[in-house]
Amino acid sequence: EWTALHPVIMKLPSRLAAMSGLEKSKALSALARKALGISAERSNITPPVPVKDARGAPQPTAGIYWSLSHSVDCVAAVVAPYVVGIDLEQIRQVSPLLRDQVASEAEWQLAPDYDPTVFFRYWTAKEAVLKASGDGLSGLPRCRVSEIIDDVQIRLNYHDTSWLVVQHRTAEDIEM
Repeated sequence: EWTALHPVIMKLPSRLAAMSGLEKSKALSALARKALGISAERSNITPPVPVKDARGAPQPTAGIYWSLSHSVDCVAAVVAPYVVGIDLEQIRQVSPLLRDQVASEAEWQLAPDYDPTVFFRYWTAKEAVLKASGDGLSGLPRCRVSEIIDDVQIRLNYHDTSWLVVQHRTAEDIEM
């Protein structure tokens, strides 16, 4: 019986982090698939074959759903017996234009104060929901933050469905 998700986050080894372009993209992809295998192993299941549909949306294998993400020097992966999405980003400053594209003023007013951490909470939550739905970033204008529950949980509405997203920060982000 499934009792918990086992997301896996892995940092790209320093010898690979200096890569760029296609070479780095291949290294991140290989590391993400390794993380997917570890998530499956921790969940006591056979690792799913990462197959995507024509739109690029992950397809379940034998009833196991999966999601991958990568940033500049990290990857993340998770498997589950239900639709799941994962995203990770390095917290940094973003332009006001990007801020306006990611959320409406009403959504920003849900947060007591705006800072890059809030921006990336919204961004990663929306990206995870859009990955789980299979719609990708084309759904961004319709995916809305409806509640900031606490420092770990955030609720979104997308296609008339309420999505609870659980978020965690790494020690590196907290030290910033």
